[in-house]
Amino acid sequence: MNIRLAICLAASIAALGAPAWAQPAGPASYAHAPELARVVSVTPNLVRIADTRQDCAIESREVAGSSAQGFAGSVAGALAGAAIGSRAGKGTGQVIATSAGAALGAELGGRMAASPPRIESVQVCRAVPVSREVVRDYTVRYEWNGREYTTLMSAPPAEFVRIEASHRATAL
Repeated sequence: MNIRLAICLAASIAALGAPAWAQPAGPASYAHAPELARVVSVTPNLVRIADTRQDCAIESREVAGSSAQGFAGSVAGALAGAAIGSRAGKGTGQVIATSAGAALGAELGGRMAASPPRIESVQVCRAVPVSREVVRDYTVRYEWNGREYTTLMSAPPAEFVRIEASHRATAL
């Protein structure tokens, strides 16, 4: 058997058989020991957030007809009325009949050519204030070593919470 292997084997057996108090004390022996504490209650802490939302509806509105078509109809009606009025009478009567025909033709032509008002459906949207509640955090009550404690947590815990406790001995 190789001498080096035998020395390593003997050292390993000796280390395994050593009592716990003889083990080297490293950082792990001074670390905080985690313990479990029973959760008594969990209460969500809510905060209200103000916001707006769009409220849209279809509404009916009256839209005026085209005035450009009405103007063109008035001009055409005035010309036609003047032409018809100029055939009636002689002298001053003919001038009056031409003027009256032009005025009457303009009125009738404008009314006939103008498109009537129409009803259109339009979508109208308004901003409506709304508020909603969201969970900010949780108030957690837990029992540990016969006493009750309270803490805030960002998420709700399960049935138990982990407590990091340190046990330090001090001289009296």
